Amino acid sequence: MSNSSFPEPLPASASAVQAKRWVRNLVFFVGAGFHPDTPFCDYVTPDGKPSFSPQQCQALEAGLCAAWLVLETAGFDPYAVAYRAQRLLFRRSLKKPHP
Repeated sequence: MSNSSFPEPLPASASAVQAKRWVRNLVFFVGAGFHPDTPFCDYVTPDGKPSFSPQQCQALEAGLCAAWLVLETAGFDPYAVAYRAQRLLFRRSLKKPHP
């Protein structure tokens, strides 16, 4: 998990732009290992503990499902939206100085 904050809930009347932004924030929050098909309860820390509480998992799953529906309805590929966010995350990490 990154230093990004927990994504705010996606509004019920979200636009495709808002859904894209939400997915991007989600990718930044979860980190480079994010995959839209992976249940949030399957993410673990390096020491094997759950990355998210059951309540967080439920909120993230609901948000991703809502964003997915908005994106597909608007004609966007949710996988492509997540992939673009991951590419941006990788580019940003390459610009940071490494110890």
